[in-house]
Amino acid sequence: MPDITELQQRLAAALDRIEADVEQLARPAPAPEPVPEPEPPTGPDPARLEADLAAERELVQQLEERLKSTRERQEARVAAVEAELETAHGLLAEMEEDRGRLKVVADGLRESCEALRQVNAAHVGDVELVNTAMASEIEALAALRRSDRAELDAVLALFADAAENEEESDA
Repeated sequence: MPDITELQQRLAAALDRIEADVEQLARPAPAPEPVPEPEPPTGPDPARLEADLAAERELVQQLEERLKSTRERQEARVAAVEAELETAHGLLAEMEEDRGRLKVVADGLRESCEALRQVNAAHVGDVELVNTAMASEIEALAALRRSDRAELDAVLALFADAAENEEESDA
């Protein structure tokens, strides 16, 4: 019988719990707290943002125009430098040709002088060798003068190009 007593106690405790829960459900529930109205976002003004965006777009457009202008000027300068380089190469080739001619003339002069020395060492005066030596020397001097003139013309041409480019960059 102790089982019945124990079951009876357990059943009474369960009924007490059920009665407490029913009483709690019978009581009116408290009113829910009112939910506050959400505040509108406090971000920047859309009209101001549009104005700032328009200003930035205008600035970007101006910068793109300046970049385009700078690129065009740079391309013009590169073309001018390439033209100057081409001119310098031409002048250098001319000077190399003059140098080659001068070398040939100098070699001829050396040979004439050597022949003249040998004839003079043998105490035989040959008018033809003296004339040949003098003609070779005159030709060497003329070739030297032409070479110097070509070199001066090249330098003057480079200075003229540099001055012209300086005037263009100042404008």
